[in-house]
Amino acid sequence: HVYVIPSWSMFPTIKPGDALLVEKLSARSPPKRGEVILFYPPSRLIEVSRSQGVRLSPSQAFVKRIWAIPGDTVCVSKGVPYVNGMLARQQTNVTEEELELERKAFDRDPPLPDDT
Repeated sequence: HVYVIPSWSMFPTIKPGDALLVEKLSARSPPKRGEVILFYPPSRLIEVSRSQGVRLSPSQAFVKRIWAIPGDTVCVSKGVPYVNGMLARQQTNVTEEELELERKAFDRDPPLPDDT
């Protein structure tokens, strides 16, 4: 399946207008830190977003980087993510420059995309 990226939230790794070819895997190991995944919003996120005036479609795909896995402790301080007390980028292949660009892009885009 092909997905076209609509926002800056994964810049510079993925830019708006980039096309991703996604292969659905039925049985595989759990995702790992640093991997980029595509997923659909859970129903609870759709409910919460609507209560805040944001329209989110269940068919709207999200493309995001995995920073933490089950059992991890996550903290964000001044926009910088920490996982288990360490900078999140130290546990992935993300450079400080990429992290800063992604943080600036996130500030530019709404955290919950509008499908209107």
